[in-house]
Formats: sequence, C-alpha cells, structure tokens
Amino acid sequence: DSVFGFHCMPVLSTWMVKYGFEPVTVNTDKTLFKLNSYDSTVMIVALYVNDGLVAHNSNVVYAEFIKVLSERFEFSAESEEVMWYLGVWIQCNWKAGTLKLTQEQYITDLLKCFNMTDCNPFLTPMEVGQCLSSADCPDVLDKATVKEYQQLVGKLNYLVGWTREDLVFPV
Repeated sequence: DSVFGFHCMPVLSTWMVKYGFEPVTVNTDKTLFKLNSYDSTVMIVALYVNDGLVAHNSNVVYAEFIKVLSERFEFSAESEEVMWYLGVWIQCNWKAGTLKLTQEQYITDLLKCFNMTDCNPFLTPMEVGQCLSSADCPDVLDKATVKEYQQLVGKLNYLVGWTREDLVFPV
C-alpha cells in the first residue's frame, strides 16, 4: 500500500522487531517482516536499500504503524495503491483476486543499454542441450568488456529474482 524511502536500514530492522514484526526466516538480511495481530490483522513490510513496501489488511493498523514509524524515522509515504516498485510493475485485480508482476520496462531498458533492441527473440533462453566451455570465451578480455559483462549478469540476475526464473540456468 505504500512505498517509502529510508536511510538507516540496520536501525530500522531492529526497530521493526521491537515493534512486534517478525523477520521472515527465508531472508537472512532481515528485510522482509510480518506482523500478525490477535484479530487476524496481517501486515507485511518489504525493505530494500532505501525503499519499502507495505501490504496490509487493516487501514487502522496501517495508519497507526505509519504514525509510530514517522515519530522515529524520517521518510516519505504514499497511501495509494502501488503500481511500480523497484522496476517491477504491479497489477492488482481485486475482483479476480489476482496479482501480476512484470518487468517489461526493465527488460526494454536493459536491451537498450546493451544495444540489443534488434535481437531476435527465442522461446527458450538457451538452446536445449547446449554446453558452454572456456573454449567459447575470448583469450584476452579488456576491463571495459569485463565490466559490461558483469553489469549484464547483474541485471539478468535481478530479473531472475523477480519475474524471470526461466533465466536461472543460462545466467
């Protein structure tokens, strides 16, 4: 329901636990928290660098959380439905009960960045049965090529983490 900017993550993570949130155990960085209330109220807070996202089922509990949080931390908050978060387009259909995450714009920007807007798309990200070896690599790499390669792999890994798990093996 809200996106906000923070500049003190370790202190915020400690505060979240004191407030009653539990870190979600699959995330060792303590950046995903869940608050369960006795009255079946649930609030989930995702934190990433200096951005946060809150999902909740109680406007009253959410408003109190934002009030108490603003007494301790300086941040900006939007109380409207989130459409973009960290380069991900969030599409909610409340009537159908669906949530769709896409990164079409991120992929378009990635293709532009690496001069690949005219590349030919494939149904699979890598030929079936293809084996790569060190013989496929150039003998000498300049620093610029290495940096560009690292940037590309980092951006592809970001896609894998959100919406394109089909790219895990080729990346």
